Amino acid sequence: MLPIFILLIFYGTTTVPHSCRHFPLICLASLQKTKFALHSPFYNINTLLYVIMAISLLKGQREDLNAPKFTIGLGWDTNSSAGAAFDLDASVFLLNDDRKIPADEFFVFYNNLVSPDEAVEHTGDNLTGEGDGDDEQIRVDLSKIDPRVKEVVIVVTIHQAESRRQNFGQVRNSFVRIVDAANDNEILKYELDEDFSIETAVEFGRIYLRNGQWRFEAVGAGMKGGLQEYLDKYN
Repeated sequence: MLPIFILLIFYGTTTVPHSCRHFPLICLASLQKTKFALHSPFYNINTLLYVIMAISLLKGQREDLNAPKFTIGLGWDTNSSAGAAFDLDASVFLLNDDRKIPADEFFVFYNNLVSPDEAVEHTGDNLTGEGDGDDEQIRVDLSKIDPRVKEVVIVVTIHQAESRRQNFGQVRNSFVRIVDAANDNEILKYELDEDFSIETAVEFGRIYLRNGQWRFEAVGAGMKGGLQEYLDKYN
């Protein structure tokens, strides 16, 4: 397992160690998610520490997805000096065994915010992409997903990229992350570090079912095209 950042948080009323007042409680370790009690005769601590981890993925890496309900957060920064304003759109394709959408309604985007099974909900189009954190979010409940659906593909396209002469070479700090709906913990994150140039659409990641287990794959595959090209591919 790759090294991951672990955040240690003190809960309850207690005397915090003197050293903790001056140094952040952030460790670099390779640990499984756990929780344990810390007892110290020196600092009179008897408190519960939660270890919260987010696995940082590399391109092509796959990880089990054990949270049945989660939010897919997508973010990016654009080159503000590149002329016309950017409008990036996140979309989701729910695919069957043949890697096709069972019906047009299984294509979730800014004009169709909820899938027919109500398993996938797009929270709406962000026209500017300004601000920190997620630029667009998609809520997923795998317990509701149509039994025909075996894969969920997450793509981001640039609206009117050709007429505005825009591409992903002018986009930076792109990421996709998975946040557990039960506790708001970020459990997976993939930061796209590819040097895109002419690409106007990117498949950020996909969620797929394999041997009864849902998994996430960091894809990061770009192409020159837009939503129509993805529709041609998956329809």
